[in-house]
Amino acid sequence: MSSLLFAVLLSGCSEYGLETDPDGVDLLALEPNVDVDGDGIPDVNLDTDGDGVADLDIDLDGDGIPDINLDLDGDGVADLDIDIDSDGIPDINLDVDDDLVPDLDIDTNGDQDPDVNVDLDGDGIPDINIDNDGDLFPDINIVDSFVVPEITDVDIVFFGDTSGSMEEELAQIGGRIAEFTQRLAAQGGDWQLASVNGDDGCAIDTVFTPETPDWATRFADAVLVQPNDEDTDERGLVTVARAVEQVGPNDCNAGLLRPNAMVHAIMLSDENDESPGFDGGNPDYWQPFVDRIVASKAGVQGLVRLSAIAGPTPDGCDGADPGFGYVEAMQGTGGTFLSICDAWEEQLDLLAQASVVQDTFALSVRPDPATIQITVNLMPVPASDWVYDAVTNSVRFVNNAPDVNMLVEIRYEVP
Repeated sequence: MSSLLFAVLLSGCSEYGLETDPDGVDLLALEPNVDVDGDGIPDVNLDTDGDGVADLDIDLDGDGIPDINLDLDGDGVADLDIDIDSDGIPDINLDVDDDLVPDLDIDTNGDQDPDVNVDLDGDGIPDINIDNDGDLFPDINIVDSFVVPEITDVDIVFFGDTSGSMEEELAQIGGRIAEFTQRLAAQGGDWQLASVNGDDGCAIDTVFTPETPDWATRFADAVLVQPNDEDTDERGLVTVARAVEQVGPNDCNAGLLRPNAMVHAIMLSDENDESPGFDGGNPDYWQPFVDRIVASKAGVQGLVRLSAIAGPTPDGCDGADPGFGYVEAMQGTGGTFLSICDAWEEQLDLLAQASVVQDTFALSVRPDPATIQITVNLMPVPASDWVYDAVTNSVRFVNNAPDVNMLVEIRYEVP
């Protein structure tokens, strides 16, 4: 193993402008204490293992300073030093693993800052830093890896704006709910469903399942129930956030969230969201509500989806104001948007698909977006297939979302 490693590294020296075969002599074939350049100083000194110590010294440039020093494992310590630029400072230092720490340092530009540092896994910590541009910051130092889960369960939280102008739309969703759940089942999903409204976030009637008696009719009735305080009937985001925070055994929505299920909140309104802060001048007022919803799934962004049936932004449409707040929350979680002015009731399959497909992946730290590189099953993904959302610090596939059990790796540099 060590002989193979040495041979590979020595043969690779030519990549850095070194001559591994000076004067036509194959260094790998030399006997101990060989003077390649005739200066009286051994260019190859091999003592395996006498021990008069060097267990491989090679002086490539004849300056009397070994350019390669291999001691496996005498131990007189270096377990591989290679000085590419003859400055007396090893450019490659491999110590596997005595441990005087680096388990591979490579300095290709002679600035004494390793360009490649690999520690697998000493652990003195970097487990691969690469600086190709010499800015002293690793070019690729974060790799977030995901195996796309098979999502078979989905917990649907439905918010409907119960103001006077919405009666027809609420009746439509009530009349189509059985069709929607059939499409969910066709996608392989096992579902639960709650209708919430008003500030308290509690489900109207109950949390419906396929086993709930007469559940479709009861849901259709539930979406029409107005909150006690009519001023809260357009506060969709805060209502959904409170709904998913009240799922304990003694809470009003007990059992609503299952551990491995997707949470899909669907919000129906012909107005903008009016949750607290909407009129305070902060365009990102909606983010804390989304954060609370994501927190209900232990912060796993990929298991939360918010979709909206609302007026398109920024101008709305005939009969509906723009759905500010709802649209941004939808975009931030990779949900689906249906225009309330179109025949949205004919597009419920899009909502069903959004309930069981993971296409959004949260990053572990904030990246330099220009450095993001994505592979799926080790194959590069073109930039046209994904977008980075700085608000949610996540990558969302807009084309060719990865299938179940595929490996998604997202590499990026920290600014």
